Amino acid sequence: MAIDKDKRLLHLFHQLPEPDQNSTLDFMEYLAQRKKQEAHEEWEADNSPLTEDEAQAIKQAELDIANHELLDWEDIKRDLHL
Repeated sequence: MAIDKDKRLLHLFHQLPEPDQNSTLDFMEYLAQRKKQEAHEEWEADNSPLTEDEAQAIKQAELDIANHELLDWEDIKRDLHL
């Protein structure tokens, strides 16, 4: 389904004159930025306090960092089969 949309979008885009292509790109960038802004605002609106588990996880992570008890990126990738 996505491939058909991509092909259709490109087909329509290439039919436009250059100035309209530029306007189309500007508008698409605006739409993408607007979506990011909405997501950011939604994230900021979540002012709920941390749960005990979340607070404990943050404290533990801070202790791990302070004690240099960090996981190696290559170990993580291997453990996740990446």
